[in-house]
Amino acid sequence: MKRSVKQWSVLFATVIITLMICIVLEYLSVRYNRRYNLTGNLKYELTERTKKIIRNLNDKLLIIYFGARDKPETDLIRRMLELYTNCSHKIRYKVVDPKRNPMLVKRYNVGTERVAILLYKGKKERVIVESERDLTNAILRLSTKKMKVYFLVRDGEYQPFEPDTIYTKVGDLLEEENYTLALLKWKRHIYIPHDADLIIIWRPKKEFDKKEIQLLYDYLKNGGKLLFMLEPFTVCSLNKFFSKFGVEINNEIIVDRASRLVGGDMFMPMIEQKRFGKSPIVNSLTLPIMLPMARPIYVKEKPRGEIKTEVFLKTSSWSWTVPKEMYDKWEFEYKRSKCRKGPIPVGIEVWGSGKGIKGKMIIIGSADFATNPYIDIPGLDNAGFFMNIVEWLCRGENLIGQRPAPKKFRYRPLKETERKQLLYLIILMPMIVLFIGTVVYLKIKRTRI
Repeated sequence: MKRSVKQWSVLFATVIITLMICIVLEYLSVRYNRRYNLTGNLKYELTERTKKIIRNLNDKLLIIYFGARDKPETDLIRRMLELYTNCSHKIRYKVVDPKRNPMLVKRYNVGTERVAILLYKGKKERVIVESERDLTNAILRLSTKKMKVYFLVRDGEYQPFEPDTIYTKVGDLLEEENYTLALLKWKRHIYIPHDADLIIIWRPKKEFDKKEIQLLYDYLKNGGKLLFMLEPFTVCSLNKFFSKFGVEINNEIIVDRASRLVGGDMFMPMIEQKRFGKSPIVNSLTLPIMLPMARPIYVKEKPRGEIKTEVFLKTSSWSWTVPKEMYDKWEFEYKRSKCRKGPIPVGIEVWGSGKGIKGKMIIIGSADFATNPYIDIPGLDNAGFFMNIVEWLCRGENLIGQRPAPKKFRYRPLKETERKQLLYLIILMPMIVLFIGTVVYLKIKRTRI
């Protein structure tokens, strides 16, 4: 073979290999698109919870957004929809101008702008889109089973969700995320409905009798889910129920003069991330939470059998407990003989890992944190905390993730894994390409000599 033919063959092979590498890299860059967002409010990135919900889709989703082409709001929504399609190849979208497409407007009965129609598995969801939260919750309603949450109300106790109550915001949050709400009234007839996915015992006042305790235990044993949100100095009869899991409540209230909301009193302990446990319920929270009028929840002993009990929430080391006899006398100073020094557990999760107990239970030593005055205070994430509890109990931890961050703009430093990835992309990849190019060049040059 002549030298010129051999040189041309090497050159042709080099061109073909280089072209194939470029095609593969282009395909990978489109198929597995990655972005790094350094803004504190995740302005150019979807939240972790949204990504989990999108990745949980098992069929194609079409989003049709109706908005005027010449309005800036439409362009913002288009950019947000791009983020959704970048996150999953199963999502497609169309932006439709109502004035230019009257047939689609009539077909989907769209009367106003900023409306999105979502089509998934033959089902349709209509939603007014103003933020990522609106669109994500609409996808959640389409792709997950509707869960039924009962709020236990006994004779003489406060009824939630009346128009003049302080629980309306929690009801709205639950309904947005595909939960159906109902009241479980225990008066003459004491029972648990067969369709109860979760029972919330919120701010109980009356003591529980043996029949009620046994009914709750049987429900939990057979796979039920319970959420207790307790006030101080009430329902200590629940110790007969909690003792089966090594948990105990006392007639105490928590005082914290250091870690509290600015302008708040000593009975509003604020719990920061460093006091969060390893539970997925709190791992995704980026802001502190506040538990007004909190009581301690103690783990006295390890439960027997295959029951697991874990503390996932504690107050600060500057907090302490005040027993009822001191509280009634308006004495709040720390006394070593009567008070307990922090950190104090205020949140406990219980679950069964075998045949004995099949259900799950959360006990929180505060009932006010999810009421209207406290659920959406700026700088706190009480709403995310409450919804994560419900999500963990009803659907598990797969869809729990960070919800929208604060609106305040600030940069976010890179994580260690992101730094390594950028190192590979910016430094190592070009060096590899340069090395391969140098080797090919030297080989060609040697063949010419």
